Amino acid sequence: MAAASGTVIYVETPVPGQNWGGSGYGNYFIIDHGNGVSTLYAHCTDVYVSNGQSVSAGQAVGTVGST
Repeated sequence: MAAASGTVIYVETPVPGQNWGGSGYGNYFIIDHGNGVSTLYAHCTDVYVSNGQSVSAGQAVGTVGST
């Protein structure tokens, strides 16, 4: 779930749809909430958002994994 409303500024999916593999953060994305605040969501099995997409607080943005 998105911690707060914002805009997706980066998406990296080296192992899309998998719950393993990758390096570093695996499948991950960053949401910019404005005022210098952003959140990073890492090690996702699935990513539901894309670059430039606006999201709302509490919106489902991905699923937990261990990539």
